[in-house]
Amino acid sequence: MDVLKAGTKKRGTAQEVVDLIAQLYGLEKQARQAGFDVDRILAMRQNQSRQIMDTTKALLLERGQTTPPKSLLGRAISYALGQWERVETYLEDGILLPDNNLAENAIRPFAVGRKN
Repeated sequence: MDVLKAGTKKRGTAQEVVDLIAQLYGLEKQARQAGFDVDRILAMRQNQSRQIMDTTKALLLERGQTTPPKSLLGRAISYALGQWERVETYLEDGILLPDNNLAENAIRPFAVGRKN
């Protein structure tokens, strides 16, 4: 997102990755709205989300070879690939979520109170 906000000429790669991530969240939203149980969510992730994740990783690996490593996009690609194993964990369990938003929202009141 920082690359998109910066408006660099490498916007194409960043936009492609963001679009792929949006597809993952779209699948998760569909599963929630349809009331999928844990097993069905896991099957959906293995069949559909796995393909999107594989496409995303391949894109990052490909573009990482031609992107300067110290550029904003290069650092983002390097970070994403460095965290890849952790990110893919949610594909192995239907209970896990693709992000940590629930945890972030749960601790926010304490963090904000501490700053004040």
